[in-house]
Amino acid sequence: MKLMHSCEEASRLLSRALDETLGLLDRSLLQMHLSLCGHCSEVDRQFKAMRSLGAEVFGDVGEQPAGGDV
Repeated sequence: MKLMHSCEEASRLLSRALDETLGLLDRSLLQMHLSLCGHCSEVDRQFKAMRSLGAEVFGDVGEQPAGGDV
C-alpha cells in the first residue's frame, strides 16, 4: 500500500472531494499529504474559499460532501 500521495494524486482527490465523499483511507492519506505539502494545502484553501464564496452568492444548494472538509 502506498502511504503518500504525489501532488498529482492529491490534486485529483481534492477535486473529487468537491463532488463526492472520499473513503476513510483516501481522506487520511490526503490529510497527511496536505500536512506536509504547502502547495497542495494552498490549493485546498483556495477550493474551500471558492466553495464558501459560492455558498454566499448562491446560497446552500445541498449537502456538502464529507470529503470536502479535508
